[in-house]
Amino acid sequence: MKNSKYLRKKSKNPYAVLRSKAWDVFSLFVRTDEGFVCYTCGKKLTRATSNAGHYEHVNCLDFERKNIHCQCVHCNRYMSGNRNAYAIHLEKDYGYGILQELSKLKDKIHYFKVSELEAIIKKYASKIQPMSRNTKM
Repeated sequence: MKNSKYLRKKSKNPYAVLRSKAWDVFSLFVRTDEGFVCYTCGKKLTRATSNAGHYEHVNCLDFERKNIHCQCVHCNRYMSGNRNAYAIHLEKDYGYGILQELSKLKDKIHYFKVSELEAIIKKYASKIQPMSRNTKM
């Protein structure tokens, strides 16, 4: 087990707990929906080795489906999202102008309401395929 002084302390703030739960559900949906294949390099992944990577890293786009895709740890963390490959795939999948669309959206300030977070949890939790007992999150 890791040294406890390096572990992130869980928030007791009800809003933060709800937002974290919404992210966990949405992130798992994205990774499951894409078959655990890295969006930027194509590597096959498992539930435990996959991340939900952002093209634009701003809170208002945390639940924007076009902005978030399954990525391997190497691309997401060690290559800072592998933005060049990410941009190429975004334009291929969503067409010319998607990068400009995401850029405009990132400039908007949006704080998610409790009702929006609850709706995200409800919507995406129902779409996630049940995992076997042996599968780790």
